[in-house]
Amino acid sequence: MLIKQANSTTKGLECRWGCFYLIAEMLQSLLILSAGLTTVPQQRWLEMAVYLTGLIVEKNVTSTSIAGAVGLLSHDRLSRLLTTFGLQLSKAACLAVRFVEALGIEGFLIIDDVLIPKPFAKAIALCAWDWDHSRKRNTFGQRLVFIVWSNGWLIIPLLFTFWQKAQGESKRKRKLRGKGRRRKLGRPITDNSAKARQRRVRRRAKMLLAKKRRKRLSDGRHYRSKNQLARVMFYLLMRRGLKVRFILFDNWYASKQNICLFERFGLYWATRVRDNIKVFYKAETIKVKEVARSVKKANYHYYSRLKARARSFEVEVAGKLRKLTVIKDDTSPESCSTKYLLTNCRQLTTCQHIEWYRRRWLIEIFFRDAKQHFGLCGCEARTERTVISHVALVCIAYTFMQLFRPNDAEQRPSLKTSKYAMAGLIIVRLKNKCSVVSQLSDGKLQTASLTVFWHIARTRLPAIVLPESPVFL
Repeated sequence: MLIKQANSTTKGLECRWGCFYLIAEMLQSLLILSAGLTTVPQQRWLEMAVYLTGLIVEKNVTSTSIAGAVGLLSHDRLSRLLTTFGLQLSKAACLAVRFVEALGIEGFLIIDDVLIPKPFAKAIALCAWDWDHSRKRNTFGQRLVFIVWSNGWLIIPLLFTFWQKAQGESKRKRKLRGKGRRRKLGRPITDNSAKARQRRVRRRAKMLLAKKRRKRLSDGRHYRSKNQLARVMFYLLMRRGLKVRFILFDNWYASKQNICLFERFGLYWATRVRDNIKVFYKAETIKVKEVARSVKKANYHYYSRLKARARSFEVEVAGKLRKLTVIKDDTSPESCSTKYLLTNCRQLTTCQHIEWYRRRWLIEIFFRDAKQHFGLCGCEARTERTVISHVALVCIAYTFMQLFRPNDAEQRPSLKTSKYAMAGLIIVRLKNKCSVVSQLSDGKLQTASLTVFWHIARTRLPAIVLPESPVFL
């Protein structure tokens, strides 16, 4: 069991927001998790507590607005925090695994990426043109790949990384350049002379050599695809001792390399595949949509709990037996009413298979809440280090809100209600005595208590001994 030393970090500090004292005490309590990884001075933890409080109570998440709303520190110190704060991916993976172990709950992993639109921010680092699936057009912004841990209603972001496209010409430019060169040479394509064959062989060898060379980004670093970045983060987490049984992802991350890596660590996986993926079924290789058509829709079983029709098939993919589940008339939030799901856990029933994949939607809830309520899209910093630090602090603020969320909120994965309840805690001083009040929807004030939220966090972290109540004033 992890033991926490007594401290009084927040004693003597006056802040109008009650959540500041909860966050500051939690940061000090979790200091033991970073033992041997980082040496963070006491001053840095105070800056982190102020910044995290600003992410919860303030809509504008710039250093100037947070310093004005929370107080205690100047905006220069908060700006320096973003410049100097940061961990290597390997150390962050170790901290994430220690935190999950402190929760003492069995969960599963989810992999997905999100686009943060920055249409008017040409000077911000890590931005590029990318396809936005929600807007159905190319958008200038930042693409992040996340790995999230969840147990069904707690959502904890573990690792993230930025992805950028590699340098290169567009398909249109390459096509036009090829046409121009062909017209300039003036030779027919059917030239079979010895010199023409030698030229084609040399050209083909150059093309193969160019493909073998690793692409580079605009700053000179080697390029990695989103699948490669996901494999790196997953490998770091598993090598640090993360214990999970299931991993969920969509069809973008259903590559052969990813699946081989997941099965190498003994994990079950569930994913959605495209309708043109070929499988071996009934002694022939056909597409999954043809497998679905082999049975009439009327013969699909209707599940009232899922509000959809579904049927499972046993198919062979890459020489291994898999479970294919086809969903018809699906009413889940994910787009498309017909879905094709695949898993390597063949002992799952049809209903269980669908329920496992639907849990992947929790990461979409995390993306929405982080954007709307925690300032994931509101960072105005320009340098690469400050942008990464801001996203890391947003993930920490989101995790703390998960720890303080009431137990009766299991049916509501969103943190909107809990966030407003936490932001409404105000410290008032009457006759040299401090008390905590919360503002109701009609504007009236009622007495509140910080220990209610604190006791919830104590039950969430059984492996860490927390004080009975947070220390303030």
